[in-house]
Amino acid sequence: LIEEGRVKKTDEWYEIVETKEEREERERREAEELARCTATAREQKTAEIERYDKSEAVNTFTFAGQRMWFDKNERSAIRHGVESCEESGMDTYSIWYGGKEYTLPTNVCKQMLNAVELYAIRCFDTTERHKANVAALQTIEEIENYNYREGYPEHINFDKL
Repeated sequence: LIEEGRVKKTDEWYEIVETKEEREERERREAEELARCTATAREQKTAEIERYDKSEAVNTFTFAGQRMWFDKNERSAIRHGVESCEESGMDTYSIWYGGKEYTLPTNVCKQMLNAVELYAIRCFDTTERHKANVAALQTIEEIENYNYREGYPEHINFDKL
C-alpha cells in the first residue's frame, strides 16, 4: 500500500492517503450525516416547543383561586352558550370546571372569554415564532441551546382584576 501511494509513513504512525474522489465522497457523506443530525435536532426541538405549548406552563389562567384552562372548542362552546343565554333574556351563565359551578353575569363571561382568547392568540404567535426561529438556526449547538420558554405572555389572573 505504501508503494501504491495509499498509505504514507509519518513520524510515529501510518496514514491513509485519500484520492481526490475518495476525499470528496467522504466529505459528501459527512455533510449528509451532519444535515441529518441537524434536521433531527430541529425536529426534536420543534416537538419540545409543541409539547410546551400544550402544557400547563402555557395553557392556564387563574379564576376563583383555581388554575383553569379551556381549549379552543370549550371556549367556543362557552361563548355560544353565553350568547344563547343573552338572546333568551338571561343575564347569567354557569361555567363548570372541575365539578364546580361558577355562575357569572353574561357580560363578565364574555370579557373573560375575550381575555383568554387574546392570551391564547399571543401564546400561539409566540409558539410559531419559536418554531420559525428554530427552523432558521444553522448548527446543532444553536438548536439545542435555544430557549423556547421565554417570550410567552404572563398568565391571566382574574382574581387580581
